[in-house]
Amino acid sequence: MQRGVYEYSAKTHPGVYALAIAAFAIGIAEFVVVGILPSLATAFQISLSRAGGLVGFYALALAVGTPVLVLCLARIPRKALLLGLIAVFLAGNLVSALAGSYAVLLTGRMITTVAHGSFFAIGATVAAHLAPKGQAGKAIALMFAGLTLAMVIGVPLGSFIGNAANWRLPFSPSQRWPRWHGWQRCAWCPQLRFTLMARWRNNWRRCASPQF
Repeated sequence: MQRGVYEYSAKTHPGVYALAIAAFAIGIAEFVVVGILPSLATAFQISLSRAGGLVGFYALALAVGTPVLVLCLARIPRKALLLGLIAVFLAGNLVSALAGSYAVLLTGRMITTVAHGSFFAIGATVAAHLAPKGQAGKAIALMFAGLTLAMVIGVPLGSFIGNAANWRLPFSPSQRWPRWHGWQRCAWCPQLRFTLMARWRNNWRRCASPQF
């Protein structure tokens, strides 16, 4: 009896696979723009260097905004927060896919940024929490495997389709994957309340510490 319980507990929680699926979708949305920059420059009649701002501004917003958002959202239950981030991600992708100008597309990218960094930061803690004892690293690696597959498979395929047909098409799979993921999150992941996350003021003090 005890052996059976141990064997079950050692299995990977289905919620970790759901996180990997979402990581795959977010990875495509993040990197596919790099491959379709020439098509975007042509569509909006702008220079390639200006189109590159879709990557540069995205990275800047990600680097600056993610730590602040993660600290501000620390008290929200993880399941509800992840579902909310997925909703923001879908909204940003929808704006990007329907954009009629460079400014609107850039706005959609900035909306997507809000969900991107926070999802990976918070999703990693959720994956570690769902993992059996001593296997937190394995669970986090499995989640980020979705991002790796996005870069190896999803982005090249999306770039090819975007340049050969229409630049809006690569955003479509990024809409469908998170919808399925949202259902999986509801079905597979329990409600999680973390006590390990300290108050944001304490986190800011640690960031300001010379040892940090």
